[in-house]
Amino acid sequence: MKCDHFYQRKTSTTITTTTTTTTTANETETSSATNETMMTTGNMTDSSNATTTTSTTRGNETATAQELEPPYVLSGNWSLDVQNGSVNDFTATFTMVHIDGTGRHTHDMSNFQANNTTTVQLDESGSTFVFGAVDVAVNGTEQWTDVGMQMILDRMNVMSIWLATKSTDNHFKEQPIFGIVDSMTDENGNEMIQTT
Repeated sequence: MKCDHFYQRKTSTTITTTTTTTTTANETETSSATNETMMTTGNMTDSSNATTTTSTTRGNETATAQELEPPYVLSGNWSLDVQNGSVNDFTATFTMVHIDGTGRHTHDMSNFQANNTTTVQLDESGSTFVFGAVDVAVNGTEQWTDVGMQMILDRMNVMSIWLATKSTDNHFKEQPIFGIVDSMTDENGNEMIQTT
């Protein structure tokens, strides 16, 4: 089955991960905790964390802990237009802000160029991959150009965008941007998404 138009609008995800490493004499103990919260109040979302390492020495004991920069939450819109298996247009606009309300800024993705080998066609499960490059702006100013990008549409419901880490100065912390597909129409304009 081939899909000719993809549109997305709603999703929100916050992932918080804490890792603590403690070293005492010759013993090392590492513990991790992950808390994942999902809500459907935005349109496109992701979260990313940055770590800061601190060390404390008392006598012959050393403790090292990684503290997290507050995660980011992303909310916005994206649109993918596919005609005859070729991407005609892809754009995304979203706001990125720490969960404590600091660090608010916007991103725009534009000028998408598909890889020569990219043919967009849904498999039998309603999934497909799109590979290419995109320009990314921060607060309306082009920041990174020709950034490698992979988009995954999964079961005609979920999309994820992965941006090249080095090309974006690790701004997205090696994490995907997730979204939900709100509308997908075929070449005749018929809605392909079925709700249960």
